[in-house]
Amino acid sequence: IRYSFPVYITVGDTTTEVTTTGATVGELLEMAKIPVGENDIINYDLDTKIDATSYIDVIDIDYITETYTTRIYFQEKTVYSSNHPKGTKIVKEGVEGQKQITCKKTIVNGVVTNEEILNEVVLSEAVDRQIIIGTKKTSTKVPSQVPSSTQNTTTNAAVTTSANVSCVSTLK
Repeated sequence: IRYSFPVYITVGDTTTEVTTTGATVGELLEMAKIPVGENDIINYDLDTKIDATSYIDVIDIDYITETYTTRIYFQEKTVYSSNHPKGTKIVKEGVEGQKQITCKKTIVNGVVTNEEILNEVVLSEAVDRQIIIGTKKTSTKVPSQVPSSTQNTTTNAAVTTSANVSCVSTLK
């Protein structure tokens, strides 16, 4: 007389119970309709004979290659320019770039556990945002001649040349 017994097969978070009177691990997996991939790990060999209540653990491992596009963020740079008047601020907006990434993902029991980048191709370069700050000094025109009526006289007018400045010493 042969008695039946349960065998528990777990893949990830799912456990399936199969009742048998004896079978190999491979046969039990077929009865439970659990496919075994070439990368999967099982805690028994497929040809191991099971003749008592047992627990079979299957670690489902898949590798996929995926290609996706992602952004390249632009940087912000401040540039000081003597071509623009002092105090001037000009902003040239930046533009994000794009790159295409090809990666290999390792998936264990439905969860991505590793991602290896195989290739990166820049589709468009990022253009940095520029803040241009002017440093050019603005010149004020000074008359080249002082009117003859103001020479060598004291007035409340602004000094226009060094000839109108008298030197006073405060030294004793």
